[in-house]
Amino acid sequence: MHSASTSPVMRQALDDALRPGGLSGTRQALERLPLPWGTTVLDAGCGPGKTANLLHETGCRVVGIDRDARILPAENALADNLCFVQGDICSLPLSADSLDAVFCECVLNLLPQPEAALAEFFRILRPGGRLYYSDMYAREKTGTLAECSYGTCLADPCDLDTLRRRLDMHGFIIYSEQDQTKLLTETAGRLIFEFGSTALFWQAVLGPMAGSGCSSRIQALRPGYVYFVAQKKT
Repeated sequence: MHSASTSPVMRQALDDALRPGGLSGTRQALERLPLPWGTTVLDAGCGPGKTANLLHETGCRVVGIDRDARILPAENALADNLCFVQGDICSLPLSADSLDAVFCECVLNLLPQPEAALAEFFRILRPGGRLYYSDMYAREKTGTLAECSYGTCLADPCDLDTLRRRLDMHGFIIYSEQDQTKLLTETAGRLIFEFGSTALFWQAVLGPMAGSGCSSRIQALRPGYVYFVAQKKT
């Protein structure tokens, strides 16, 4: 499988946050529903740890987990009440009802079974715990596209109603839904300025053939970007 998340071009272009708008969307969600000082949080699919560090700076106790050890922060980046571990978000090494909040940003669409991760989030959250969840969605979903293997959440998103149903089916009540497609549009504009076109950007990330295919797929799906804050049902 091609992996966009480990590409140096992708990491530099998105300032290691690996999603549209970087930390802007995270900050907007926290402004709507802030977390108290001392909240225990999991950053699921944390990558290089941008969100985890932001949450730590606001006074949270944070664990970041990612399956790819190559993009986890180095040991010298750690601090009190902040740690990073390699692991699978579909099988979390955490006790039931042990955390106050989970952040999962632009990750679930990369998984073959996102429902397994949502079930784990429900298990580890305390009653009333919050899920801060963002992902791409397709504005023009079509069944004619072949199975995707580009390793980017932009290339195979589901529709918005499916995202809502998944949350409900796995025990979450949506408190806040914010469409952040503007961040995706702004990021695309910046990449066009830097690389000449989004197609050339994807070619730089994935190589000429895979990049061209990924770019065409994204254009066909016309992806949007949404940020949910949901609460575990009690």
